[in-house]
Amino acid sequence: VYVGKGQALVVGSQTTHLKTQINAYDGGRLEIGMEGQSNIGNSSQLVNGGKLEGILDFRSRVLIPAQTKIGLVALGLSDSFNALHQTGMDLNGEMGGQFFSTGSINAAGNSGNSGTVSPAVTLDDVSNLRASDYLLDYNGTQWQLTRLSDNTSVSGTGSLSMDGMTIDVSSGTPATGDSYVLNPARSAGSNFNLAISDPTKIAAASPVSSSSGISNIGTADISEVNINTTNTLPLAGAITLTFNPDALGAGVPGFDVVGGPGGVLAYDPATESDGKTFSFPGIGIEFSVSDIPQAGDTLVINNNIGATGDNRNALKLGDLQHQDTLNGAQDTFQDFYGSMVAQVGVVHRQAESSLSVETSLLEQAEGYRDSVSGVNLDEEAANLLRYQQAYQASAQLIKVAEEIFQTLMSSIR
Repeated sequence: VYVGKGQALVVGSQTTHLKTQINAYDGGRLEIGMEGQSNIGNSSQLVNGGKLEGILDFRSRVLIPAQTKIGLVALGLSDSFNALHQTGMDLNGEMGGQFFSTGSINAAGNSGNSGTVSPAVTLDDVSNLRASDYLLDYNGTQWQLTRLSDNTSVSGTGSLSMDGMTIDVSSGTPATGDSYVLNPARSAGSNFNLAISDPTKIAAASPVSSSSGISNIGTADISEVNINTTNTLPLAGAITLTFNPDALGAGVPGFDVVGGPGGVLAYDPATESDGKTFSFPGIGIEFSVSDIPQAGDTLVINNNIGATGDNRNALKLGDLQHQDTLNGAQDTFQDFYGSMVAQVGVVHRQAESSLSVETSLLEQAEGYRDSVSGVNLDEEAANLLRYQQAYQASAQLIKVAEEIFQTLMSSIR
């Protein structure tokens, strides 16, 4: 008796029992094994068909991929939301903190590893992370990191970078054959939590404000002030932009900047009144200027004093839903989640169709079997009537024969 891919259960008088065993990389996952063998590989070597194979197939083709994709959405949302939330200001006048948490990322070592390396995983860019398991192994000379969904790999002797994550393998001493499996998104969905409980700590406001001088004659406007870093906040003082028709020389208009980085910004109302974006990289501020200023008109960027009624950062947080932040910056949260739901639905529908076909085949097989070895009550009832009628006919024949015989005997007498 053999199972799976030729594994023997019964050979002559020798028997071997199946058992459950812990996955070599994941202590929370059970695999099918055989007594006397500590690790026979994956369960598909021992299971090929039946309910058990269906359960294992569901786990590998539906459950784990769905968990990974949900976790990737959680990671992407947490990373982008936290980054933007930290550039905002709450009702207490403080900069925002972590809004969501997703737990730490661990690389699960093979139970047979003999080295002492503990890989440290750092996410640098969640938008490039893929919904896949990654295998990290050491061949005695160098490390190799492989994305198992398509076998794309990178190798090296030091830190490895792939799909927006960096893996540091410098801690401990590796041994030839050591391997690790990691999936940064696998547990992120179940570990996804709200990191704040006080609503006043929601950083809905922008930490800086912008305004036009009350004595301005022109229509110039400053808008879309974005903060890229909080290291330079609060500002040391107001940043004032004063329009000067000769800022960069005779007839070359722009803004003279006082405060912040200082200097001059080129701006020509004749050609750029639809809007021009400027940035102060040193202090991490970007903004746009539009319309037509007049000489001496001022635009001011200053610290936001009192966040009541300011929801500019909250609007930016809400706008994250429309940005391509997952799967190599190709999908929005809704797109990626919707594709996952659609994929699960397709697999579910395929399973229903397969069940219908297999059920029909089973019924046909049972019908063929019953036609040969089964009992048909209608047929047996008809046969019973036929035998009963034959018996009655035979009884009449015997009766007639007896009457003839008695008549003959009487005539002889």
